Amino acid sequence: MSKKIITITLELEYASGAIQDDVADKNGRFSCGISILDNDENIQTLERQICDLYSSCFEWNSHGETLWFDKAKGASIKPKLIGLLDELRSRIAALGDGSFAIDDRTGLMLSTF
Repeated sequence: MSKKIITITLELEYASGAIQDDVADKNGRFSCGISILDNDENIQTLERQICDLYSSCFEWNSHGETLWFDKAKGASIKPKLIGLLDELRSRIAALGDGSFAIDDRTGLMLSTF
Protein backbone atom coordinates (compact mmCIF):
# COMPACT_ATOMS: atom_id res chain seq x y z
CA MET A 1 0.00 0.00 0.00
CA SER A 2 1.37 3.41 -0.92
CA LYS A 3 1.83 6.11 1.66
CA LYS A 4 -0.44 9.14 1.33
CA ILE A 5 1.43 12.31 0.44
CA ILE A 6 0.23 15.48 2.16
CA THR A 7 0.21 18.66 0.08
CA ILE A 8 1.51 21.78 1.78
CA THR A 9 0.22 24.99 0.22
CA LEU A 10 2.36 28.11 0.40
CA GLU A 11 0.38 31.36 0.16
CA LEU A 12 0.51 34.83 1.60
CA GLU A 13 -2.31 35.84 3.93
CA TYR A 14 -2.75 38.51 6.58
CA ALA A 15 -1.73 37.33 10.07
CA SER A 16 -0.57 33.94 8.83
CA GLY A 17 2.69 32.27 7.97
CA ALA A 18 3.24 31.13 4.40
CA ILE A 19 2.35 27.48 5.12
CA GLN A 20 -1.42 27.45 4.85
CA ASP A 21 -3.64 25.54 7.22
CA ASP A 22 -1.08 26.14 9.91
CA VAL A 23 -2.30 27.54 13.17
CA ALA A 24 -0.37 29.66 15.64
CA ASP A 25 -0.87 28.54 19.21
CA LYS A 26 -1.06 30.88 22.21
CA ASN A 27 2.75 31.00 22.27
CA GLY A 28 2.96 31.99 18.60
CA ARG A 29 4.27 28.59 17.38
CA PHE A 30 2.94 27.58 13.99
CA SER A 31 1.65 24.06 13.40
CA CYS A 32 0.66 22.49 10.10
CA GLY A 33 0.32 18.96 11.47
CA ILE A 34 3.57 17.60 10.02
CA SER A 35 5.84 17.10 13.00
CA ILE A 36 9.14 17.37 11.10
CA LEU A 37 8.10 20.87 10.01
CA ASP A 38 6.25 21.86 13.19
CA ASN A 39 9.27 21.04 15.37
CA ASP A 40 11.87 22.79 13.24
CA GLU A 41 13.03 26.06 14.81
CA ASN A 42 14.20 27.47 11.45
CA ILE A 43 10.73 26.95 9.98
CA GLN A 44 9.15 28.55 13.06
CA THR A 45 11.40 31.59 12.74
CA LEU A 46 10.80 31.99 9.01
CA GLU A 47 7.04 31.60 9.40
CA ARG A 48 6.96 34.33 12.07
CA GLN A 49 9.15 36.67 9.97
CA ILE A 50 7.01 36.14 6.86
CA CYS A 51 3.80 36.64 8.84
CA ASP A 52 5.03 39.84 10.47
CA LEU A 53 6.51 41.31 7.29
CA TYR A 54 3.53 40.61 5.03
CA SER A 55 1.00 41.63 7.68
CA SER A 56 2.78 44.98 8.07
CA CYS A 57 1.41 45.92 4.62
CA PHE A 58 -2.18 45.95 5.88
CA GLU A 59 -4.17 48.67 7.63
CA TRP A 60 -7.48 48.22 9.39
CA ASN A 61 -10.38 50.52 8.41
CA SER A 62 -8.36 52.50 5.92
CA HIS A 63 -9.04 53.81 2.41
CA GLY A 64 -12.70 52.83 2.68
CA GLU A 65 -11.90 49.15 3.29
CA THR A 66 -12.06 46.98 6.37
CA LEU A 67 -8.57 45.60 5.71
CA TRP A 68 -6.57 47.57 3.16
CA PHE A 69 -3.38 46.33 1.48
CA ASP A 70 -0.76 49.04 0.93
CA LYS A 71 0.76 48.13 -2.46
CA ALA A 72 3.53 50.73 -2.09
CA LYS A 73 4.65 49.16 1.18
CA GLY A 74 4.27 45.72 -0.39
CA ALA A 75 6.60 46.74 -3.20
CA SER A 76 9.14 48.05 -0.69
CA ILE A 77 9.25 44.81 1.33
CA LYS A 78 8.98 42.49 -1.67
CA PRO A 79 12.72 41.73 -2.01
CA LYS A 80 12.98 40.80 1.69
CA LEU A 81 9.79 38.75 1.48
CA ILE A 82 11.06 36.87 -1.57
CA GLY A 83 14.30 36.11 0.29
CA LEU A 84 12.41 34.75 3.30
CA LEU A 85 10.16 32.63 1.10
CA ASP A 86 13.22 31.23 -0.70
CA GLU A 87 14.73 30.31 2.67
CA LEU A 88 11.46 28.67 3.74
CA ARG A 89 11.20 26.64 0.52
CA SER A 90 14.81 25.52 0.88
CA ARG A 91 14.34 24.49 4.50
CA ILE A 92 11.15 22.57 3.71
CA ALA A 93 12.96 20.80 0.85
CA ALA A 94 15.89 19.93 3.13
CA LEU A 95 13.48 18.32 5.61
CA GLY A 96 11.56 16.49 2.89
CA ASP A 97 11.08 12.83 3.69
CA GLY A 98 8.67 11.97 0.89
CA SER A 99 5.57 12.38 3.07
CA PHE A 100 4.65 15.82 1.71
CA ALA A 101 4.70 17.90 -1.46
CA ILE A 102 4.62 21.68 -1.91
CA ASP A 103 1.98 23.64 -3.84
CA ASP A 104 3.60 27.06 -4.05
CA ARG A 105 1.14 29.85 -4.85
CA THR A 106 3.24 32.73 -3.58
CA GLY A 107 4.56 33.79 -7.02
CA LEU A 108 1.12 34.79 -8.27
CA MET A 109 0.45 36.78 -5.11
CA LEU A 110 3.83 38.54 -5.27
CA SER A 111 3.12 39.58 -8.85
CA THR A 112 0.21 41.76 -7.67
CA PHE A 113 2.44 44.29 -5.91
